[in-house]
Amino acid sequence: MPADWALFGAFGVGMDAANIGPVWSSSLGQIVGRVPLQPVPVQSFDELLIVMRRDAGLSWDEGLPGWHFYGTDIVAAAHAAGRGAYAGVLPTVHNDQFHPALGSDFTECYRFMQRKWAAALPLRSPITKISRSGLHLLRDRWKASRSTAFRADLATGTQTSVQTLAERCGWARLD
Repeated sequence: MPADWALFGAFGVGMDAANIGPVWSSSLGQIVGRVPLQPVPVQSFDELLIVMRRDAGLSWDEGLPGWHFYGTDIVAAAHAAGRGAYAGVLPTVHNDQFHPALGSDFTECYRFMQRKWAAALPLRSPITKISRSGLHLLRDRWKASRSTAFRADLATGTQTSVQTLAERCGWARLD
């Protein structure tokens, strides 16, 4: 691990906007994220698993109005402090629920991030790009509305046991 590391996550968005880290997503019905040979610098994390170095001097922003974007926020804070954030191989099952649309709570968090990180924009989250104009949010909302039925068909739902999903991915026996 690079000496500057402050954060390590199971799934992140690389500096080139690539999805990093093999994670099974129940809401997408597939493994998302490429498998890197070594930790890859990222600009954001999905919030499912984030490891924070004890001496990193970082803390979660309790002013964030909800649970969206706190993975992106903590990475931006690490970068602002001159520290690194990386994603790598932590085979993980994200037994998340299908969401047909981005709700008003998502928009509220998006607007908070626009204000807080205005000087660092654009920032890429696993869901959308946070930009000054906010057009990416509008575009991604529209795309989600057009693909609801398709995405719902991909989803496996949360009723499937995590053990079954891990076996399907080949992660039940990683020795």
